Amino acid sequence: MISSKAIGGESFNASLLLFLSSVFLGILAETFIIFSIPLIVLELTGSASYAGLAFMVEWIPAILMYPIAGIIVDKLGAKMSLALSALLRCIVIVAVTICLFEFEEYTLHIVLVCSFLLSFMLPFSRMGAEKLVSALKELKNVSVLHSYVQSSELLAWTLGPALAAYASTLLKLEEILGLAGLLFFVGLISISLYKDMEITIDKEDKEGKEDKGVGLFFGVSYVWSNKALFALAINNCIANFMFAVVLSSHAAIVTEVFKLDDEYYGLLNFIGGVFGFLNLALVPYLIRKMKMLSFSITGLGMIGIGFLILSIAEGYMLYVVGFSMSIIGITLYNIFNRTLRTTIIEQEVVGQVMGFFYLLNIIMLPIGGGAVYLFADTFGNQPIIMVVTLILTPVCIFLSLKANQGFWNSEAVKQ
Repeated sequence: MISSKAIGGESFNASLLLFLSSVFLGILAETFIIFSIPLIVLELTGSASYAGLAFMVEWIPAILMYPIAGIIVDKLGAKMSLALSALLRCIVIVAVTICLFEFEEYTLHIVLVCSFLLSFMLPFSRMGAEKLVSALKELKNVSVLHSYVQSSELLAWTLGPALAAYASTLLKLEEILGLAGLLFFVGLISISLYKDMEITIDKEDKEGKEDKGVGLFFGVSYVWSNKALFALAINNCIANFMFAVVLSSHAAIVTEVFKLDDEYYGLLNFIGGVFGFLNLALVPYLIRKMKMLSFSITGLGMIGIGFLILSIAEGYMLYVVGFSMSIIGITLYNIFNRTLRTTIIEQEVVGQVMGFFYLLNIIMLPIGGGAVYLFADTFGNQPIIMVVTLILTPVCIFLSLKANQGFWNSEAVKQ
C-alpha cells in the first residue's frame, strides 16, 4: 500500500510548478550552450570539421555516465540529483567564463573542456526528472505528468534558440555562455524550493519490487532476444545518426555556406520547434485516422525528403522548409516508436529495457558529429547529408516494417 502526506491541491501544484520550472530552465540553458559553443569554435577555426568535433566531445561523457547515472540517482534521490546537476553545471560555466576572459589565447581548448565537463552532468538531470515523475505517479496520472514535462522541454527547445539568437545581437558568444550559467542557477533555486511529496511504500511492496531486479545487463539481453525490439533499436540508432549529422552541420551551413549572421542559426531551430508544436496539436486527430505503421512510413519518408532538401538547398528559406519537414517527420515516427515499445515491453521491466534504449540513442550523437569532423572539410556538409540520407532512409523503412510485424504479433495486441 502507498500513503502520502502534503498532497493538498495547492501544495502539490506549487511544487509541480517549481519542478517544471527547473526542467524548463535547465533545457533553456542547454540550448544557449548548444547555440554558442559551435559558433565559438567556427569563429576560432573557420573549420566545419572542428564544429563537428565540438558536437562529438559534447556527447561522449554523457554516454559514459548514462549506465551508472541511474544507480547514483537512486542513491541521492530525484531532487538532490537535479539540484546537484544544476549546481555543478553553473560552477563549470562560471569558471569557464572567467577563463575565457583571462586566457583568450586558449579559448578553443577552454570551450572544448567546458563542453566535455557539462556533458558529464547531463544524465543526472534527465534521470532525476524521470525518477521524480515516477515518484509522483501515485499522486497524479503519470500520462498527465509526462505531458507537463514534455511541454516544458519542447517550450525550452523552441524558445531557447530564438532567445540565444537575439542575445547574440547584443552580447558576445562568451557572454551568452555565461548567461546559460545564470539560467542553471535560477533552475537550482527552483528545484531547491520544490517540496517533496512524502510518499511512503509498505515494506512488503518495496521488497516485492526489489525482487524484480534482474541485473544491469538485462536490457541488452531482452532487446537482443526480441526481434521486433531489436529491429526498432537499430532503426532508432540509424535515425539518430542521421539527425546528428544534420544538427552538427547546421552552424557551418547557415554561417559559412549561406553567409548569414549567427541569429539565423538560432531562428532555424525556433522555426523547427514551432512546426513541432503544430504537429503535436494534430496528433490526437491523426491517431483516429491513420494506422500505426502509417505513422512510421510517413514520418520516415518526410525525414528523408526533408534531409534531401537540406542537402540541395542553396538558400536559407529552402533550408528552413527541409528542416521543418524533418521535424514533422520525426514527430510522426515517434508515435509509432513509443507505441510499439510500450506494447511489447512488460511493465515490470520497462525501466531496465528503456535505459538500454536511451543509451543506444545517445551514442549515435557523437558518432554523427565524428562523421562530420572527418569528412566535412573534404566533401562539405551538404554532400554528407545527401549520402547519409540516400543510403540510410530505405534501411530505416525496412527495419520499421520488421518491427511492425512484432508489434502486431505481440500478446498485448492480441488481447
